[in-house]
Amino acid sequence: HPPVESQWDVPQWDDLSFLITCDDSTFRRAVGPLANATFLSYVSTRGSYYNPRYDNATVPGWARSFELYQDPVNGGMRALLFLKTDTATGNPSQAIVAFRGTDLGDSEPSHLADSCADQ
Repeated sequence: HPPVESQWDVPQWDDLSFLITCDDSTFRRAVGPLANATFLSYVSTRGSYYNPRYDNATVPGWARSFELYQDPVNGGMRALLFLKTDTATGNPSQAIVAFRGTDLGDSEPSHLADSCADQ
């Protein structure tokens, strides 16, 4: 499913332990951007899930950073960086690093690179 198009009011956090006891609404606001970032890590990087429609997509309310972006042709680590800016200072106040998991199969270069993780 594509990322949700609504704006997320993400709570500030020092760690994610609050997810254990928070109410449903807070859980959804916190996990929504994480889920969308993970989705984009699969569909906007090379591999069997790649879809060029998402090449420049971002998580609503977050800026996708391309400064550190790498998408190796022959497979390798793929991760996306998303930043949330503090409106008072203009500086990033939160970040999401979304690592793409393994790409299963045997027809793409990423399949061979990821096959060791699946054994």
